[in-house]
Amino acid sequence: MSQIVYIGGFDNGQATAAAVAAALSLSHKVRTFTFSEAIGNLDVVRKAVHGAEVVTHSAGMLVLAGTKPEHVTAFNPPLLSSSSRLAWQSCIKAIRMHTPGVGLRSFRDMGSVGRFDLSAIAELIAHPVRNLGSIGTIARFDAVAEAIRLRHSGIPVTLVYTLGDEFYRLAAYEATARRGGVEVVLLPGIHDELVIRPSETLATLQLKTDFRVLPKPLPIPEGISIQ
Repeated sequence: MSQIVYIGGFDNGQATAAAVAAALSLSHKVRTFTFSEAIGNLDVVRKAVHGAEVVTHSAGMLVLAGTKPEHVTAFNPPLLSSSSRLAWQSCIKAIRMHTPGVGLRSFRDMGSVGRFDLSAIAELIAHPVRNLGSIGTIARFDAVAEAIRLRHSGIPVTLVYTLGDEFYRLAAYEATARRGGVEVVLLPGIHDELVIRPSETLATLQLKTDFRVLPKPLPIPEGISIQ
């Protein structure tokens, strides 16, 4: 495995992608794409992910159709929805992200959430069409069906969903995913847990599965149990 490729989610800007890449780069070279970069450069993405370990967040999984990575770990990828429902749930997501004890669990999180907000605003200003124009495609995407397709092509896939995800609930899909040979992992947190607390989220994932991207164990953050 020569490199990790990280593909960010809808409206996740460069600074957000860089924060996740920093947590992933302990042992490997990391190449990052924001969602808008990825959908605007599909041929480049196809070449970059070929034979690589791929980590995606949210809508970042959409660009993997027709690709051949070594392994895919997808955090909170889209499940079937509607554009109007996604718009409403995005408001709920924003509120919860800024709520103490939910999105803001420590003083340090205030800086992370603030950087996320600024990065998202910059991303929407720079690439409004690529982001907003993709909402319909995101609403029609079924991550479980795509994961099973990849698995049948010989590509191992791990779907990671957080229990407090404001958009998606895996319960109705979980049995189908497991029958299709897809690894499913449930973690605590909100939809944007990976991008707000990347190191903590990856460390938690290591406790529950053999996270291939991180051969060197991450330090376990305080308050996370190995039980």
